Order: sequence, then structure tokens, then C-alpha cells
Amino acid sequence: MPTRESKSGSELFIVDNSNADWKVHKYLHDWCQLSEKIDIATGYFEIGSLLALDGEWQKVDKIRILMGDEVTKRTKKAFSDGLAEISQRLDNSIESEKEKNDFLTGIPAIVDANRRERYDAKRSNQCF
Repeated sequence: MPTRESKSGSELFIVDNSNADWKVHKYLHDWCQLSEKIDIATGYFEIGSLLALDGEWQKVDKIRILMGDEVTKRTKKAFSDGLAEISQRLDNSIESEKEKNDFLTGIPAIVDANRRERYDAKRSNQCF
């Protein structure tokens, strides 16, 4: 198995669950002890795979997962909940910034007025 010092392209290794002695879970568990990053490509992703590796995958600096379009309901819910939390944090951040910055508070009214053509502004080429 390659070590952290290995820089060649030979780290590519395909693992599946067809071998009774060499399962993906064991491979990933062991690899988390040695690697700074892991790239995973899977046709079917289940959030339980990360839960099963709890305490191990956190040792890796970066995990990239390329997954197919099918996931379990539990995985879909976890993604949905995560995206909702991130969206809420962003909304809260923007609202918090609006309280400090009058420019951000007034912009929606200006955009709306422009959309409804409530004002007419023209640029002059004359210098004052």
C-alpha cells in the first residue's frame, strides 16, 4: 500500500466488495491511517459508509466523493438537511450584514423600482 510520501500515480487502486477478505470498509479504514486525501468514485453512495468510518475519516485532510445519481432516502435527507443548514447560515449572515450596511438594505427597493420602471435615470457626459 502506498504511503503518504508516495508521489506517483500508482495510488490508483480499485476496491469492491467481491472479495470476502478485502472489503471496501476495511480498505478505507486502513487508508485513513495513512493518507492525507482520498478520492472515491462510487455508483451508489450511502451516508452510512461515512458513519461506519466515524473517527477514521476525520483523520484525512480531504475526501472527494464522485457518486452516481442514486442514493438512499437517508442519504438524500442528510444532503437536504445539510444544504438547508448552509442556506440558513447564508441567509442569517446576509441579514446580519444588512443591519450594519444601509447599502444592502436599500438595494432591493432600488432594484424593484427599476424593474417596475418607477424612476428614470440618465447618465450625462458633462463634467460638473
